Amino acid sequence: MPCEQSRMKTNVTMPTGNLDTVSAKKIMEYFTEINCRQKKAVVVVTHDPVVASYAKKIFFIKDGKIIKQIENHSNQQESICTISNTMLDL
Repeated sequence: MPCEQSRMKTNVTMPTGNLDTVSAKKIMEYFTEINCRQKKAVVVVTHDPVVASYAKKIFFIKDGKIIKQIENHSNQQESICTISNTMLDL
C-alpha cells in the first residue's frame, strides 16, 4: 500500500527560545525545507523578529485578534527591520 502524504501542518511554539544562534538558524532552515519540499504548512509562534523573518506570511496578534499581516517577499535583513518596526508600533 503506498504511503499517503500527510496533510497536517506542523505547529511549534518558541522553537528556538533557548538555542544559540547557529542552532536556531539550523532549526529554521529545517522548517523552511519541510515547507518547500513536503508542501506542509509550518506554524511558528515567536517573539523573535529573526525567527519570524523565515516565514512567508507573518501575522501580528494582539488581545487575541490578528491586527496585521505581512506577506514576506524581502531579504532577511529587510524582513527583520519590517517585523521589528511593526512590533514596536503595536
